[in-house]
Amino acid sequence: MKDWMKWRRWYWLTAIIPAIIIILWPSNSIINLLALLWIALLGLLNVRAQQDQHQQQLANTIRSIHKQWINVMNHHRHDWMNDLQVLFGYIKLGKQEKVSEYVERIKVKMLAESSISKLEEPHLVSYLFGFRSVPSSFQLEIGFEYEHDRESIHIDEQQTGEFIIELLTAYRLYASKTGEEQLLRLLFIRKENGLHIQIVYYGSLINEALWKEKIEQQLTGNRSVQLIGVLQPTQLEFQIT
Repeated sequence: MKDWMKWRRWYWLTAIIPAIIIILWPSNSIINLLALLWIALLGLLNVRAQQDQHQQQLANTIRSIHKQWINVMNHHRHDWMNDLQVLFGYIKLGKQEKVSEYVERIKVKMLAESSISKLEEPHLVSYLFGFRSVPSSFQLEIGFEYEHDRESIHIDEQQTGEFIIELLTAYRLYASKTGEEQLLRLLFIRKENGLHIQIVYYGSLINEALWKEKIEQQLTGNRSVQLIGVLQPTQLEFQIT
């Protein structure tokens, strides 16, 4: 198929032949019919080649998505196995206080994952669940805060989801690789005036100017996101309007 796609542009040049035949013998209906059939055959071959190419691209995309989610599930399974091992260790040692603390920690983790899945913006949900499956210079911690009711938080616009992804990507690109453990807290906060996105970053950047430029590019023309306060890497807050 690759060879066929490579030479497709050349076989269209053969359409010149029936065109010349029609010009030289315009009154010969049989020759003209054969020339038109020739062109029609080229068109059918081209459509078939495009369909095969599209199916191959679709299959590759689906295969890539499946591999990505296999990696995500493997990371989550590994994390849960670590939690169980720690929990069983405390139980064997008879440290009931530690067991209670760790169970509460697991509960918070489960509630956070449940809240992520309810954000409803598919690309953002997929990105947040798969974040740990890609190496990063910092640990991502996701939290949800509510000033009043605890109704599930939703991201209604794809543009807002893309902004949050690009925001985290900017930190991922410019986070310094110091070898020390760095932490980024991403908080979804429901307030009376709407949804707020807050970032608290415990770390440093290798190039704050480029980081700032990337954030400003994402804010430009994005009417649904408004910066609150100063644009600084250690603490950011945005209001989703």
